[in-house]
Amino acid sequence: MKTVQMTLEPELVAEVDSAARRLGTTRSGFARRALRQALERLRMEDLERPGEVRWYRFARRAIAP
Repeated sequence: MKTVQMTLEPELVAEVDSAARRLGTTRSGFARRALRQALERLRMEDLERPGEVRWYRFARRAIAP
């Protein structure tokens, strides 16, 4: 894994921390799950609109392990 820094509003951090506790995970675990779900939604949207190019197609190639 790679460590990254993010800047978030204090209210959002509080909500994320609360949700992470309810789910029995960490802030990082919650963020990973949320980011994966968001990327999957974008992929599904691409399947519905095949002519549209999304930014993550290029980013995924650039950051893929």
